[in-house]
Amino acid sequence: MEFQKHKTPELLLPAGKVENFRAAVKGGANAVYLGLKQFNARARASNFSHFEFLSVLEEAKEHNVKVYVTLNTVIKNEELPALLDFLWFLSKTKIDAVIIQDWGVYYLIKKHFAQLSVHASTQMGYHNSLATDYAFEKQIDRVILARELTQQELITIGEKTKVELEIFVHGALCYSFSGMCLFSSYLGGAGANRGLCAQPRRRAYGKSNQPYVFSLKDNQLIEQIEILKKMNISSLKIEGRLKSAEYVYNTALSYRKAIDKSKYTLPLVDFGREKTSYFFGGNIQKAITERPNTGILIGSIQTISHNTIIILLNQSIKIGDKIRFVHRSEQINLTTDHTCKTEDNLLICPLIDSKLKIGDEVFLIGKADSLSFSNKIKKPKHIPSLQMPKPLKDKILKSFNSNLTKQTEQVFFRIDRLEWLEIVTKARVQHLILKLSKNDWTKVDLFKSKLQNLQGKIWIELPKFIAEGQIEFYKQLVADLHSIGIRQFSLSHASQKTLMLPNSIWAFNENVYVFNDAASQFLKHEKAVYFTYPQEIDFGNLYALKNRKGLLPIHFYPELFYSRMPVKVEEVNDSINDEHGKTYHKIVNDGITIVRPDEVVSQFKFLTKLRKLGYHQFLIDLSYHEANRTVFEAIIKAFQKQEKLQGSTHFNLKGVLK
Repeated sequence: MEFQKHKTPELLLPAGKVENFRAAVKGGANAVYLGLKQFNARARASNFSHFEFLSVLEEAKEHNVKVYVTLNTVIKNEELPALLDFLWFLSKTKIDAVIIQDWGVYYLIKKHFAQLSVHASTQMGYHNSLATDYAFEKQIDRVILARELTQQELITIGEKTKVELEIFVHGALCYSFSGMCLFSSYLGGAGANRGLCAQPRRRAYGKSNQPYVFSLKDNQLIEQIEILKKMNISSLKIEGRLKSAEYVYNTALSYRKAIDKSKYTLPLVDFGREKTSYFFGGNIQKAITERPNTGILIGSIQTISHNTIIILLNQSIKIGDKIRFVHRSEQINLTTDHTCKTEDNLLICPLIDSKLKIGDEVFLIGKADSLSFSNKIKKPKHIPSLQMPKPLKDKILKSFNSNLTKQTEQVFFRIDRLEWLEIVTKARVQHLILKLSKNDWTKVDLFKSKLQNLQGKIWIELPKFIAEGQIEFYKQLVADLHSIGIRQFSLSHASQKTLMLPNSIWAFNENVYVFNDAASQFLKHEKAVYFTYPQEIDFGNLYALKNRKGLLPIHFYPELFYSRMPVKVEEVNDSINDEHGKTYHKIVNDGITIVRPDEVVSQFKFLTKLRKLGYHQFLIDLSYHEANRTVFEAIIKAFQKQEKLQGSTHFNLKGVLK
C-alpha cells in the first residue's frame, strides 16, 4: 500500500461556547470550528453572539489558531436577507473559512463575498473523487468527506484530488449519510438539515432484545493516526459542539500527543459511548451499540427505600462526580454532593425521581476534579457592521427574478423497477424518471430493452451514493445509454454533472436542496433543465420562493434513513415499529440500507392551492409501490379528483419545517 507524502494534518476541534474554545487551544488544536446564533447545524449548542465571536477570533489569532465558521444548514427563502447580513459581517472579519451546505450560500459567497474561503460540509454528501474534482472546479478550498468511507477509498480519493480533504476522526456518528436523513423532519418538522435533529437513530424500535438497531457507537481513530498522517488528509476533525469543555480538552490533548509523538500515549476518557473505527477500520459488524446514551457504565440501582437509592458500583467514584441514571429511554442526571455518601462499593443518594426503578443502569458522565476554563471575554478591538447596506442588499434580492408566469402543467412519474414500464407507457406518460439500482442495471440488456423506444420521455436517475469503485460503471452506463439515444439524466448530487457527455441533458432531483432562490439560480448556471424541491418542504417556503418552476414531489415514500451501515431487523418482513406504534420498512439496495415509513406521503388535496401559487410541475413517485395497474389507477384517480389517499400523510407541507 503506497501513500502520498503529506504535511502533518491539522487538528480541528469543536467550540460550542467560549470555555470550549479555550479548552481546544490549551489541548493543542490547530483550528476550531464554531457557530454563531444562526444558520448552523448545531442549533442546540450554546453558540456565539457576535460580540463573543469577535473576541474569540482575536484571541485565536494571538495563538495562531484558525477559525472556521459553520454556516452549514439549508436556508429558507425568507432568511436570505438575514443571510446576506451575516455574510457581510463575516466578510469584514479575519475568519479562515466558512463551512457550508447550501448551494445558494455558495452562489452568494462566490458572487458577492469572494474573499471568503469555502469549505464543503459533510452534509453536502461528498464521497468520491468525482465530487472532489467538482469542488476544485468550483473553487471550494476544502471538502469534508462522508464518515462512511473505507481506508482504501480515502487513499484513492486523496491520490486523485486537488482540493484539501478533511475527515472526522472522533465523536458521535449519524446512522444515515449526513445531509440525506429525513427521519427527524418526518417525525415533527425538526429538520436535520436545519440543525435541529431529534436523533431518531437513538430511539428504540421493534421488540427484540436489542431495540437500538440504528444507534451507532462513537467514532474513534486515534489508533490509526500513523496511517492517516501518511495519507493526503489536510485536517482531522473531532465532533462535539454540544460537548463539555472537559471533553474538548481531553480529546484535543490525546490526539495532539498521538499526532506529534507517533503513538497513542494517553488513555482517552471522553465519557462518550463505546468506540468503533467504523468503515475506516473495517469493523462495522460491531458498530451498533446496545446503549444509546453517553457515559461510562459504573453500576445499577440495587435498592430503593425511604426516598433513598443504593447503587452497586463496579468502580469507585468521588463525591462531586456527575452520574446519569437511565430509565428505559429516559435519562436523569445527578451531580453527587454532600447529600450522597459512599460505603465500600455502594453509593447512597436521595431518590431524585420517582420514575427510577431497581435495576436501572448508572453511568459516570463527568469527574469532580475536571478542569475548568474561563468564559470571560475581552472587548473586541474592531466591531464591523452587522448589516449589509440596504441598497446593496435590495439589489441582490431583486436579482432573483419572479417566475410566476402561467406554465403548462407537467406531471413526472418516477419508477424503481422495470415492471412498471408497460403500465406507465400504456397510460401515455410523457415524463418518466427511471431509478434502478446498480444490480438491476447489470441485468438489463440496453440494446434489446424497450428503453430506446422512450427517447425524449425518459430520464435516468443516478443514485445518491456512488462509491469510488463504482465510478467507471456509471461512466460506462451513461455512454451506453447515449448510444441507444437516451441522454436525459436526473442527478442526485451536483458533482454528478461531471459524468455527463457533451450532448447530455440533466436535471437535479430533490437530494440537491433548493430551499431558496439563490440555490435555484446556481442550478440554472449549472445548465440544469429543471430542479426538484425537497420532499420536506412546507407551504411557508413555497409562498416565499420567487422561482416556482421547480418539480414538486406530491406523492412518494420518503427515504428516512439512507445508510451504508447494515443493520439486523428481527421483525417480520424487515418491518419494525417505534414506541408510538408507527411501522417502518427496511430495504437494501446495492449495499445501501434504506428505511421508509409504512404510510405514503400524498398531497393531492392541495393541488388547487399549489396551482394558484404558480406551481405547475409535479412529481408522482411510484418507488416502493407494488407494480400493478390497480395501484397506478388508484393514484391517478386520486390525483385527478384531488383527493387524499387513504392511509397517507402530508409530511411537512401542511405543517412547518423548523
